Amino acid sequence: MERLNLRQLEIFSAVVDAGSFTAAAEKLYLAQSTVSDNVRALEELLHLKLFHRESKRRLTLTLEGKRVYRYAQDILGRCSALLLDVAVDSALELTLGASTVPAQSLLPGYMARFARENPACRCTLLCGDSAAVQQMLLNGDIHLGFVGSADDRQDLIYEPIAEDRLVLITPNTEKYQAFAGKPFPIKQLKEDPWEAIEVKYPVGSKHTAKVRNFTNFGIFVELEEGVDGLIHISDLSWTKKVKHPSEFTQVGANIDVVVLEIDKENRRLSLGHKQLEENPWDTYETIYTPGSVHTGKITEMMDKGAVITLNEGGEGFATPKHLVKEDGTQAQLGEELEFKVIEFVKETKRIILSHSRTFETAKDEVKAPRKHNTAKKESTPVINNVAASTTLGDLDALAELKAKMEKGE
Repeated sequence: MERLNLRQLEIFSAVVDAGSFTAAAEKLYLAQSTVSDNVRALEELLHLKLFHRESKRRLTLTLEGKRVYRYAQDILGRCSALLLDVAVDSALELTLGASTVPAQSLLPGYMARFARENPACRCTLLCGDSAAVQQMLLNGDIHLGFVGSADDRQDLIYEPIAEDRLVLITPNTEKYQAFAGKPFPIKQLKEDPWEAIEVKYPVGSKHTAKVRNFTNFGIFVELEEGVDGLIHISDLSWTKKVKHPSEFTQVGANIDVVVLEIDKENRRLSLGHKQLEENPWDTYETIYTPGSVHTGKITEMMDKGAVITLNEGGEGFATPKHLVKEDGTQAQLGEELEFKVIEFVKETKRIILSHSRTFETAKDEVKAPRKHNTAKKESTPVINNVAASTTLGDLDALAELKAKMEKGE
């Protein structure tokens, strides 16, 4: 339930004393709309009509308004008496402390009225922020303090005495005209972060983001309010085959990212996580050469084979026939064995391993892929006659032999 406050009673009393809203606003140094709003709020709170508004020349109180006025005078008089009572204990000196808003808009009216009713008391006002006013009160530097809002402190007593309405003022432009008379979204006052997205989040820059949501193909993260990005599942790890983002992180967690691509028109950022580190496959290419032997642990079993995590950090695969041990049994999940690299393909990030090849006495060299010539060789007929198989050199030799025989040599 909304509570009655002294601010409304003071403004209402000022309107009655001045005879009009305009005169009361001038007396209190307030806008006329503020005076009208406070009186209207008081009427709504009490469910009473306080003034006859038929006459434009001068306001007159209703019967209910007269009763409220008497109560208002009594309440405001008691507040002044409280201030005076405190002042008497301080040799007719009253020191008040106030933060900016109360000091500028609330206390001038109170202090002016107090001074008129207590001319013998000297009133001093010290200004500061809310924390400073509270500390002055604890230090004994002031008798009373006025701040914009109450803190949850046990060593001070807070008593609300007034409420005020804030009025938003905007440029008279098309951007703000659309919200005239409607609830105004505060975010419209903030600068659009996408206007200079390339400056704050250039491609290649590194940031920390908060995980907001998962999809089967990646992680949606928030870099700041209004700036979201997507880490594709393939950009999470160089070595791990992540089946779902939930295996890698959790919603609400922070994750380091690097900006890969900016789509300003559609307000999208493509982000990466694995790109924060060097691509280990550049190193693996020199370590896992075909024929080399490495120690690894079987970390996952499936029908088609097993996943082996190698001690150097790589991850390979072995089919069931390459998991047979020297004693004829099958290697099991969790076993740590030696494996021979029989195939390494950097482009597809594939390492094919074999434990069986490490002890087989047969050829253990890795067979390079063969190129098979599918063209069928045509059979060449065998030439049996001498003439058909004789070369030109043979013909010259025969001619020379014939000539010698004719001469009788």
